[in-house]
Amino acid sequence: MLTAAHLLFTACLGLLLLFGTSKWKSFANHRLLSFYGNISYGLYLIHWIVFMCYDAITRAYVPERAQFSGNIRLLSLRLLVIAGATLAAWISRKFFEERFLRLKTLFP
Repeated sequence: MLTAAHLLFTACLGLLLLFGTSKWKSFANHRLLSFYGNISYGLYLIHWIVFMCYDAITRAYVPERAQFSGNIRLLSLRLLVIAGATLAAWISRKFFEERFLRLKTLFP
């Protein structure tokens, strides 16, 4: 099952790459995709920490909800955790990373 999901996401990524170089550029240049592209590095760094904290809190205080496989409510809750990680990555980009990125113009 996991291999099928990997193949699906690989196909989606391939389609977006093809769209980005064809007359359908507007599909690949969507604002939401640009937003996630802008915060992607911070999200890459933060999401693992956020999920580890969420899993630790869930196991400690609500152990019956620690296993989310097949439960749509718990999967929806994890979606909210992803939204929290996205918010944290955006805050990091806006108030921390931007300062360092502006320094690039000072060095040849």
